[in-house]
Amino acid sequence: MCAAALSPVQAADKAQPQIAATVKLADWQLARLDDLSHIPTATDETRKTRGWEQAVFWVGMTALADAGAPPRIKQAIMAMGDRDGWRPGDNLYFADDQAIAQAYLWAAKNGAGPGPSGRQRRHSIQRWTSPPSPRWPSPFRRRAMARPNA
Repeated sequence: MCAAALSPVQAADKAQPQIAATVKLADWQLARLDDLSHIPTATDETRKTRGWEQAVFWVGMTALADAGAPPRIKQAIMAMGDRDGWRPGDNLYFADDQAIAQAYLWAAKNGAGPGPSGRQRRHSIQRWTSPPSPRWPSPFRRRAMARPNA
């Protein structure tokens, strides 16, 4: 026999305990964004508010907001974008520095107005019209050059 599919209301009711637990974790992390002392391996990269490590958190927050989290989760995403000026990382051609743009694009679709998507559009145009110089070392090459041979 085939089990009956859950209605959207039943599915949402069933997900509430998981969403509540995830919101509790998100609140914990939000309270500690400026204090990384609880991360024993925190690096300069961890501290970059527009870098990939924090971008992963913010992209997860967009999924949580979409899943039915309280409005404060969306407000935190919007505040982050406003604080960072809706700018991706400094390295225009490095995917790690572009990851945060995913959260910005979500924000643009969810009430932040044209600022986030307009800024991303300008960065995309700049990437395509101004390719990097072949002499410009990528972050990967810089990291590889800095490592001693094993």
